[in-house]
Amino acid sequence: MRNLRFLLTCGWVFAACFAFVAIGAGQTTTKPAATAPAPLAVPDAAACKKSLDLIKTLFKDDYAKAEAADRVKLAGRLLQQAVDTRDDLVARYVLFEQAGDLAAQGGDAALVVKAVDQLSFYAIDALDVKARLLTRALASAQQLAVGSAEACQGVATVGLDTMDLATAADRFDKAAIFAGLAETAANRSQKVAFAASVQPRLADYKALANEYARVQRALKTLAANADEPEANLIAGKYYCLVKGDFAKGLPYLAKGSEAPLRTVAEKELAGLADSAQEIEVADAWWELASRSAGPARENALAHSRQLYQLARAHIKGFTLTKIEARLKSTGGSETSVAGNVINLLALIDPVQDKSIGEWQVKNNALRCDITSHACVQIPYQAPSEYDLAVTFARTNGDGPVAIFLTGRSEPFGLTLDNQGHHARLETVNRKISADNPTKTPCTLVNNKSYTVVVQIRRDSITALLDGKQLLQWKTDYKDMGHYSAWKLKDTKLLGVGASASEVTFSKIELTPITGEGRKVR
Repeated sequence: MRNLRFLLTCGWVFAACFAFVAIGAGQTTTKPAATAPAPLAVPDAAACKKSLDLIKTLFKDDYAKAEAADRVKLAGRLLQQAVDTRDDLVARYVLFEQAGDLAAQGGDAALVVKAVDQLSFYAIDALDVKARLLTRALASAQQLAVGSAEACQGVATVGLDTMDLATAADRFDKAAIFAGLAETAANRSQKVAFAASVQPRLADYKALANEYARVQRALKTLAANADEPEANLIAGKYYCLVKGDFAKGLPYLAKGSEAPLRTVAEKELAGLADSAQEIEVADAWWELASRSAGPARENALAHSRQLYQLARAHIKGFTLTKIEARLKSTGGSETSVAGNVINLLALIDPVQDKSIGEWQVKNNALRCDITSHACVQIPYQAPSEYDLAVTFARTNGDGPVAIFLTGRSEPFGLTLDNQGHHARLETVNRKISADNPTKTPCTLVNNKSYTVVVQIRRDSITALLDGKQLLQWKTDYKDMGHYSAWKLKDTKLLGVGASASEVTFSKIELTPITGEGRKVR
């Protein structure tokens, strides 16, 4: 949401004269998304009070300290206690809640958000809680004798980021609160350069809010008349070219008043038949991107790149050279199928392929939110023997990162940094954790990039972490199994996942050793 300059420079109406040449079919026909796990119920008030009384007794001396720095220090301690607590859900909830409240009292906005993100597992309105606590954090920041300017800057920075999250979720009621907090905090930091730096993002937000109001009016029109062309065009452009949600936006464009967009949307919704059609529709979005600016250009390019990536595994010659050049010129992956390296990340459509959690592809990376056992399918059936290389970074949370594999048609997973800080294959002889013979120490550091290479052979599984052997298991795969907590749509396909963690996957590549893999879409 940071680069919405096109709303101010070129408006919504794209030139009607641009031509789509050889528009083909697309791939965004979607299946219904799997139902995410229901949030945990908030513990009843009596249980919470009992737990809070015990917490305040155990940390009596810390609660007695009233300085802001002491509040923040205690917040950090309680947050870690909550993360480590797995057998008392009431205490865990209260600890997270207390950590957020204390962080707000100390003026630490970043710590507020970290605590509330954990509370979001429960049936609460996380944006509402963040708005309340960040308002308190700003008031506390202004009262600091030392570090007030830095604390206000922290509130402004977190406010802007949370504003973006709210707008991404179309929660403009809350986004307005965070925008106001960010602007007030930036001004009260009395840092002129910093206060000036937030204005472009605030201007972008205001422009988007105005456009969203227009979209809402269009949606009301469509509720009465689903075929109204102009309203469909407004909604379709918003979802495709601002939000990057082509699965949601294409059906609107297919009924829209702009003929070139209507044509490409209709054919893409019909489904891709082969690589030639993938290239044709990718060319169409490429042409649109070349005539656009801001997020419209960014999202059209991203969609075009995705289609080019799908097609290039099955083409050669000049067409492949053209695609590779376009991908390189727009920052796309330069890895091709030459040398039998297959870019699996490019095959993933997060809307179609996710099973649990919210997933998105942005800047050629796949990202998930903090959800219990979030997982996404890779629409690719692995060959008999292969190497799978996955580069990732856990950016928030403390849960495991998962890679879903198959060997001799048997599904199983590799998870890293499970509870107790170990890696393991799941499952082995029906053993998940206790008595699992593949358990080995493994601790991940947040915001650090790791590369895992899993070597699948006829009689063994070897996992390397940053070039060093992590584990090895001799097997005929009859002892391997899939851990059912990961609710994959099809366990016979590859996939990745994370639990209670935000993770960015920047590379997922497969090298066939024997046999042939195949795309399933």
